[in-house]
Amino acid sequence: MFSDLLFEHEIINFSSAEVLHGNALENIPAALYPNIFPTLQVLQKIRTAIQTPVIINSTYRTKEHNLAVGGKPNSLHLVFNAIDFNVPAFSHYELVHLHSQILARKFAHLCFFNEQPIMLTPNLMGIGLYKTFIHIDTRGLLHRPSPALWLG
Repeated sequence: MFSDLLFEHEIINFSSAEVLHGNALENIPAALYPNIFPTLQVLQKIRTAIQTPVIINSTYRTKEHNLAVGGKPNSLHLVFNAIDFNVPAFSHYELVHLHSQILARKFAHLCFFNEQPIMLTPNLMGIGLYKTFIHIDTRGLLHRPSPALWLG
């Protein structure tokens, strides 16, 4: 069960429904499940540090949904590796500050991916700042060029 996997990865502030964000679990290929956990662990560290609710806007996207929302053709949302999130209690300035903390390695941590220990830092991530949300992914774990930083 997906909720058991969340527990195993110490994801305590996000439910399966929040992570799946409207996707039925059976619509996400099971082989992609491991891709989301390192990114979720970063989000969990953020949530623990800021001690205020975080809303997940997007995780997995089908090709059709990705196209409909203007996502990139090679989006990491397509492989269940990316998370777009916002912090409703934060002003734009506070969101910018949080983005800078992510870039400054405040949320770096040791994770296990494919049974290998990896120090997850911004060097292995994609980090985007938009007007109302932040995008994070752990692209380096999927052998995608990293880091990737942008403003949307």
